Amino acid sequence: EIETVVRESLELFKDLKEDDGQINALDLLGDTLFDQRRWAEALSEYETFQQIAARLAQKDPDNATWQQLLSVSRNKVGRVYEAGDRHEEALREHEISKKIMEKIVQQYPENTDWRCELAASHGHVGAAYRGEKRWGDALLEYEASKQIMLGLSQKDPGNAGWWRELAASHGGLGEIHQAEGRNDEAQREYGAAKQIMLKLVEQDPGNTSWLRDLARFHYRLGQVLTAQGSMTEALAEHERSISVTERLVEIDPRNPKWQDDLKASHEAMEKLDRQDKG
Repeated sequence: EIETVVRESLELFKDLKEDDGQINALDLLGDTLFDQRRWAEALSEYETFQQIAARLAQKDPDNATWQQLLSVSRNKVGRVYEAGDRHEEALREHEISKKIMEKIVQQYPENTDWRCELAASHGHVGAAYRGEKRWGDALLEYEASKQIMLGLSQKDPGNAGWWRELAASHGGLGEIHQAEGRNDEAQREYGAAKQIMLKLVEQDPGNTSWLRDLARFHYRLGQVLTAQGSMTEALAEHERSISVTERLVEIDPRNPKWQDDLKASHEAMEKLDRQDKG
């Protein structure tokens, strides 16, 4: 089991006093626990990651790599807070992370990977604002993320990771427009995100993260189309969402996120069926 292997590696790196190894192991262990919804345990590992990164960054403030690791640790802690609906604390962590990345990008504007991380930080801040229902602030952050990723993806059209980050920015904007009842704008953003993910999944049909993204954009489009009264189109989107999510559940029936996604899509279909019969 991956958790056991990572814990053993972590102990080894501790004995060796190997900071980089500890950080990598803590990050992976935190991600593993987070995916299992073991929030408190994930938070503990991420906070230890953050403590090491902060010590290194304080030791050498001009070391951009260590500053970047500190930014990553802040985002990881923030996403645990988001999962627990602790939006104010999540916003604090993500804002700190974004400021770190802004400083790094100012120093190294040609480093495209760090510019992508800045875009992701804007997205994290946007999500925290969304959690607090600060729609205008969230919209600004998602738009900032989108503009960065538009520039990067046009610069290197073959970089799939950048396209996925762009899709996430479109999706974030769609959620804000949807929350404020701007369904046409939401449909536009979700549609753009879906088209990106369709192309990526075509390139790598076995990528489960991309498949889940695709399924979620189908689902979101179904919601918006339902609100617009386009029931036939909404039904088609929800059917596609179910089809993709069923593929994921076949791969890992115990994954709680995928089970929740499948349940939500089926409930949306049932609701549409009741409206049609009514």
